[in-house]
Amino acid sequence: MKITTRTIMVGLALLLAATTGQARIDQPSHIFYGNATLYGQAVESGTNIEVRSVPDGDILVRYEMGRDPALGDQYALPIRMDDVDPRTEGRARPGDEVEIYIGSQLAAEPVVGAIGRAVRLDIDPQHLGTGPSISIHDTEVLEGDSGITTATLQVEMNTTHDEDIVLEWETEDDTAVGGPECGAGIDFIHETGQIVIPAGALSGNIEVSVCGDTVPQADETFLVHIQPHAESDGVIARPTATVTIIDDDDIPDIRVADGWLNVPSSGTAEMVFNVTLSRSHDRTVSFDWQTQDGSATAPQDYQAASGQVEIEPGRTGSEIRVTVNATNDDIPQKSFTLHLDAERQGQLERSTVAGIIANPGIEPLLRHEQDVVHGEEGVTGIPDPTSVVVSPNGDHVYVTSESSGQITSFFRRKANGTLEFLATIDDGTEGFADVNLDGPVYLVISPDGKNIYVAAKKGNAIVVFARNIDNGELTHIENIQGGEGAIESLSDVSRLHVSADGDHLYASGSGAAAVAVFERDSDNGSLSYLESTGSGGDLPQGMDRPAGLTLSPDGSQLFVSARHGNALLVFDREQDAESDDYGRLTHHTTLQQGLAGVTDLDGAIDVAIDSAGTNLYVAAENEAGMTRLVRDGDGNLEIVESWKRGETNLPGMGGTQHLQLTPDNVEMFVTGFDDHSLTIFLRDDDSDELEIRATLFNNQGNISRMGGPTDMAVSPDNRHLYVVANEDNAIVVFTRMTNDDIFGDGFMSRED
Repeated sequence: MKITTRTIMVGLALLLAATTGQARIDQPSHIFYGNATLYGQAVESGTNIEVRSVPDGDILVRYEMGRDPALGDQYALPIRMDDVDPRTEGRARPGDEVEIYIGSQLAAEPVVGAIGRAVRLDIDPQHLGTGPSISIHDTEVLEGDSGITTATLQVEMNTTHDEDIVLEWETEDDTAVGGPECGAGIDFIHETGQIVIPAGALSGNIEVSVCGDTVPQADETFLVHIQPHAESDGVIARPTATVTIIDDDDIPDIRVADGWLNVPSSGTAEMVFNVTLSRSHDRTVSFDWQTQDGSATAPQDYQAASGQVEIEPGRTGSEIRVTVNATNDDIPQKSFTLHLDAERQGQLERSTVAGIIANPGIEPLLRHEQDVVHGEEGVTGIPDPTSVVVSPNGDHVYVTSESSGQITSFFRRKANGTLEFLATIDDGTEGFADVNLDGPVYLVISPDGKNIYVAAKKGNAIVVFARNIDNGELTHIENIQGGEGAIESLSDVSRLHVSADGDHLYASGSGAAAVAVFERDSDNGSLSYLESTGSGGDLPQGMDRPAGLTLSPDGSQLFVSARHGNALLVFDREQDAESDDYGRLTHHTTLQQGLAGVTDLDGAIDVAIDSAGTNLYVAAENEAGMTRLVRDGDGNLEIVESWKRGETNLPGMGGTQHLQLTPDNVEMFVTGFDDHSLTIFLRDDDSDELEIRATLFNNQGNISRMGGPTDMAVSPDNRHLYVVANEDNAIVVFTRMTNDDIFGDGFMSRED
């Protein structure tokens, strides 16, 4: 309703007329009227506003907010008057001090004016000079399975103050039970404390401790109270907040898939982000989301948005839609992100997902050719595949399956890179009864193509096979047994590398924190143990869960990424074939996260080097990133640049796994296990710098079997890329389009 000054004056005139109509026995009223607010906020309809006498506190008049439509959100208080002794009870006289209350809050202390007069008086408790209004807000926190989870409550003021505001706070049981420390039956820790909101600030936080457990139960609550510290200003408008402990022992996971859309040719189109629960729940599951610019910016490329997703009890899915605009640029791919948080009754698997806007008029760097899937078209042996290798002559591809303990071979068609299933072997295959394929996680092929070596992680062994170069068939040669009572450095053996000269094999023993060195027989491929670096108490700095291995092209240095050591270790390799130490290693240096200014190596899981031996690349799983280092003539390294998921135009690499630099040094491929991504970088021949060109995601376009990508291999002719999709039980085959005629910008038109 629009309230005008004329409307208010008419209302007041009616009040005066009503009281003047009794002039024969009463004096005209004195009227207070105006706006009524509580610490700057509108007063709710139905709230009583009262005038009380001083000092007795008798109610002289009361008005219920909203009662008179003519007044709207204002109030009017006609005080009955008299001026003849003796004074009539319940009436006032000019000059009387009175108090005006909004509900239970003192809002004004005026003096009654002349009989028959109306005075405008805007009332608010804050007008009394008591300092800012202070409120503490409710919060929710997931309980956790063990230890302590911190719940944060915001204490907020409606205005700043020129001095510090000091408050005392304490916790109190509600349905949750507190105690001095976490233990059986204790839901949170009883605490008291003090919070200081600095001069000029509007808010501060109180942190309280919640105890985790694995007992399914209903959500529980406890209280946090605040009160002013002695001699500190401020009025407590909301003294108590409720902390809700959300039981997460029986809640579903919330999965939000990345979005993908071809940019519309005109107008707009909606990009869909599918939301699924790991299972239905008997409560409403919800979370908040908000768009954030990347290489795609709002409002040019898409329309910024935010919201909340709610999945009702019994349901398992929903979706988020973001509007994408038509553009006419020649950029092959742009991206923005969705930030996800504030989940309730569910656990988000990721805090960000990517929105990919693809340009259909630009040919991608990779073209999808084939999905080779376990259980389809006669293919066996690749459930949960872990590693892939292409033979040096390009005729065959071999894949390991950790879960099934199998090796599968394929014939490769060189024209289009597609694969034809040949055979699967395991310890049940005739002629392979003695093979130790317990948990095969990785395999390599010798440079001459005569042998394949398999890291059997659970079996703590390296399995040696002879390979028929013509038909690709394998013959078991030997098992090199590790673990207790054998070569201890092969405990949890996870990665292998054969030197370019074919003389040595290096194996990372993840469980032993060591690298084992073997001499290779060039005739039959058998291995002879030489030494272990890092075992026997001689542990180089950072050698914790060694993972990736690679040698420099000249064979002078071995590089090892340490997944738990968050480090890159460098070893010098003896190259003199006449020396008794030929192939042996000497620790050269370690670059470790947090030391000497080293960063971006958290969870170092893989390492690769270019053909010139001048640029080294490290994949860091926990960083969701990759780092480039420059190597000088003495083998010393310097970090020069890093990339991380979420940076501009880099929506992928979540849970970075494997690096694959193509033999022609043109492209670098990076797999992201967590977000099912494959990121493509182009390498500049002159500067050696990498440029992010595109990211492919599972369920994007015709890519539908790339869930959980781990290992990769590029064919020796540089034409095809093979990606292991662990979660989809598949090998995804791509053709590299950079081998075709391309424009200077690196992309080929579909018309050519």
